[in-house]
Amino acid sequence: MTAFRILFAFDALVVLVLAYFFVEGLQYGRPGTVLAIWLPVLGLPTILLAAAWALRAKGRTRVACWLLVVLAIPPAAFALLFGALIAANPHWQ
Repeated sequence: MTAFRILFAFDALVVLVLAYFFVEGLQYGRPGTVLAIWLPVLGLPTILLAAAWALRAKGRTRVACWLLVVLAIPPAAFALLFGALIAANPHWQ
């Protein structure tokens, strides 16, 4: 139960960050030109979050957690990469 809540909060935060970048990008271009790109980027994580919520409501918490883990792997790897870069303090000359 706790793992589901932590994973759901992390994935919801990721979806909110994606939505923020989408809304910020709308002011620089026409929505029709980038909507085809952003629709799967915003839609897939949102659908996975909704599916995990529905699975948990039906009592399939373990399957819902695995679904959230699959969704959390790419942003967690991205955060670990940038955390390692900040911690290593590399010089790029």
